[in-house]
Amino acid sequence: MRFGIVTDYFGIKTSLKDSLKLIARAGYKDVEIPGGHLIRDISAPPSASQMRKTFGGVKKLIADLGLTVWQVHGPYGANDLVATSEKERQKNIDVYKRWADCALFFGAKALIIHIGGRNDHCDTKDVRVIRDKNIDSLSQVASTIGNGGLKLALENLPSRCMEVPAAFNIFGNRISDLKELVKAISPAKTGICLDVGHANVEAIDIPLAIKEAGRDLTATHIQENNGVYDMHMFPFSLRARYSKVDWFAIFKAFKDINYPHPLIGECANTGGELPLDLACLYLKNQGRLIAAAMASA
Repeated sequence: MRFGIVTDYFGIKTSLKDSLKLIARAGYKDVEIPGGHLIRDISAPPSASQMRKTFGGVKKLIADLGLTVWQVHGPYGANDLVATSEKERQKNIDVYKRWADCALFFGAKALIIHIGGRNDHCDTKDVRVIRDKNIDSLSQVASTIGNGGLKLALENLPSRCMEVPAAFNIFGNRISDLKELVKAISPAKTGICLDVGHANVEAIDIPLAIKEAGRDLTATHIQENNGVYDMHMFPFSLRARYSKVDWFAIFKAFKDINYPHPLIGECANTGGELPLDLACLYLKNQGRLIAAAMASA
């Protein structure tokens, strides 16, 4: 197993190109590019032709640095795939189709998707409606991605959010919810992104969740929190009294299912807590620590 990192680890004030150079210098090979690190307005991704023109230099830099873009993160909950009207839903589906084009452009294996039905973006509370509209919306997106190896990776979401209490999902919190969607849409074109931090907020047994996801597990967000706040910290950042995340058991579970992809850390210094030179040192040393822990799990 290898450990990768999100490109906005240094914060979005550090350009994508500069971040990629620093990540490679820290010894990493695998990255996720969050949508907000590519463009300012994540609800208005560029077309495929604009992508080639705007980000051709970034794609070349990635190749020159020997990096692999395993994951691209779509527009979080901003473009809800259930929405409050059919007109809005179809507009949001088109946004996700463009993000799929973006992921294909970078050769990513997964486009990370927050499924529709977030409480502050959707007025229905009927789980059946939320499920069925997600299936329809995601099927429309999946129909455009071809058979080149890209999957839509549906992320498990929290049913509560202490930072923004109005932003939560009543469906998609459990692996069983996501497996139901994958089966209904297309197992060949959809999978699951396991966010360890979200699972911890939901008090889910994470090693069991990994095994439950099994072959549907397509992408990961590796992050630590205290079970209350979605903190996006590196593994082993909190003492046992503050975190119940058993990282050795988690890494062993990934080994047990022969997970074939790098584990991607959704860990961030996005608030600029550390000066850039110290953030680089921290990233490098955390990578070494996690690699050693994965090897011994």
